[in-house]
Amino acid sequence: MSEPDQPVAEAPAVLSAEDEEQYTLHDPREVRWLVQSLIDARALISAHLMPGGLNSPTALLELYDDDTVLIDGNHSDVVNQRVLQADYLMCVSQLDRVRIQFRLHDLELVENEGRPAFQAPMPEWMVRLQRRELFRLAIPASHQVVCTVPVSAGAGLPAVSMDLRVLDISGGGVALMLPDNHSAFHPKKRFERCELRLPEVGKIPVTLEVCYVSKLEQRPGHAIMRSGCRFVDLPFNLENQVLNYIFRTERARNAREREL
Repeated sequence: MSEPDQPVAEAPAVLSAEDEEQYTLHDPREVRWLVQSLIDARALISAHLMPGGLNSPTALLELYDDDTVLIDGNHSDVVNQRVLQADYLMCVSQLDRVRIQFRLHDLELVENEGRPAFQAPMPEWMVRLQRRELFRLAIPASHQVVCTVPVSAGAGLPAVSMDLRVLDISGGGVALMLPDNHSAFHPKKRFERCELRLPEVGKIPVTLEVCYVSKLEQRPGHAIMRSGCRFVDLPFNLENQVLNYIFRTERARNAREREL
């Protein structure tokens, strides 16, 4: 796979019914345009194999006249077989800082210029998330962003506080790196009295609800478990503190890139 020109948002967003209606494209002409735009931008795509959530990076390669698409395969035959066995791929990407999300199903393994690839029907719908609170910031390595989560230790026992590294953050929630023993984290599980600690902001009390748990391969042979969690009823003033941290950090990053 060639180097992408666009950054990628790795974790699938969990949308309310209102958001889904507002940000989802169903018109085939609009979907074709957006698919072709991702191809032209050589945008990297995080394909989450569902169920299970294993993340496999890929890219859209071609859009054919018969309304099928070609996506890049993996160098590993094992991963390619898992793709074929998945019910569908939940694909996440970015285009001009706008988050794109769609599903691919009924994938067929083919060969493209001597490399494995997959052909599938064009997505029936695509989501374009443009709300500022859904912009995700990957936490810079220089920042120590931690969320303390009280986890039940069992019936009649006091909760154990776990300090979990925050991998990325938006105004709507966080992605947390989970410990080896992460059985307490599963979809719909709610954690109250959590504490998010942001540089130059301090401690922010939050309630978290788990949206998904997935495996993220950072490099061959090394993977971590992550959990995407949404903020529950986060007060407006605290949401603004989170957003201000995100935009301040992003501005600093852009300024450094311009100096290079």
